[in-house]
Amino acid sequence: MKSSERAQGFVSRADHALAEPENMVQRWEETIRSKTDERLVHSFPTPIDTAIRRIREPHPHWDACDGDTVRVVVQAEAFQVLRVLSAHPSGWVREEVVRQMANLEFGQVAPHLANRVLDFVPSIREVAQPIVWDVLSALLEERKASGATDSLPSVANIVIGKLIRPRAATVCPELVQLSLELGKTAVDDRPGRLQENDDPMVALAPYRQVIKTTPDPKGVEALEAIIDYLST
Repeated sequence: MKSSERAQGFVSRADHALAEPENMVQRWEETIRSKTDERLVHSFPTPIDTAIRRIREPHPHWDACDGDTVRVVVQAEAFQVLRVLSAHPSGWVREEVVRQMANLEFGQVAPHLANRVLDFVPSIREVAQPIVWDVLSALLEERKASGATDSLPSVANIVIGKLIRPRAATVCPELVQLSLELGKTAVDDRPGRLQENDDPMVALAPYRQVIKTTPDPKGVEALEAIIDYLST
């Protein structure tokens, strides 16, 4: 199924759930189509996140969402709906979602916060980045103190995977560098490292291309650090 089709399904389901705030969780669950869909809402791949913001078909309850709606969703503990709202077309809604997610267990919302770290609205990035920074920084210090070299928690792998991308290096270079340092602690299972069947020239070309058009020295350093991380 295409990302656009899944995105349409998620928005339609969220709209259905939002129609009855007092029964939001039940209304979401009665529209579950597959376990795969539910897992995707948890991990929220970037293509789905992007596709949701591009949906133009009318969804009355979804379209009417505002900050108050987000708070009602949290109070109802309709967290699947909240996850879908993290990609809402309204920047005001996305920002309030980030603020509310800051009070939830990081592992339950990490992929969604990582997406908002790269949001095209600066104010949303400014709210999301410190949240992710604090968690990754604490995990890095913990692993340094214990000398851990085993695999990282899956949620950390997901976040690092989202942050070792060309755009991340240009909007949050310091967070990218932190992610790389954390990733390197997983000596034998480094997240994102190129596999044997990957063509380095093809895989690294987007990073080298962005370097040519990035004026910020920190961004260039982050891009070069990603290239080194992926290829070693």
